[in-house]
Amino acid sequence: MKRSRYKEWITVFEWFQQTNRKEIVPKENWNALWELLNGMWQEERKKDATPEELAAHAAAVFTLKQ
Repeated sequence: MKRSRYKEWITVFEWFQQTNRKEIVPKENWNALWELLNGMWQEERKKDATPEELAAHAAAVFTLKQ
């Protein structure tokens, strides 16, 4: 996975953390959406995880947290 792809995923998960779910969908739907996205994230990481890509992930997370 390229660094830009990790940034996209991080952006999605940051949105989840900052959003008031009650304003968007019922809790059950919110949890289902979270599980779906998390599963997609994990699958993509497993499929494409080379040492270089994992390093790109670490760099993207570090950059976003600054």
